[in-house]
Amino acid sequence: MGAFRSRRRPVPHIDPSRICRHCGNVIDEEYDFCKACGAKLKLCDDPPTS
Repeated sequence: MGAFRSRRRPVPHIDPSRICRHCGNVIDEEYDFCKACGAKLKLCDDPPTS
């Protein structure tokens, strides 16, 4: 019975950089770490310039 499947609520777009790479939990904007597993959010994805 997939009748309700077509009536999906609009999903708010989640920034991929706000998703924890360790557990997949969405990290809140006001935190720089994952509250679910405690992993620190890597805010800068740029490669280090040597």
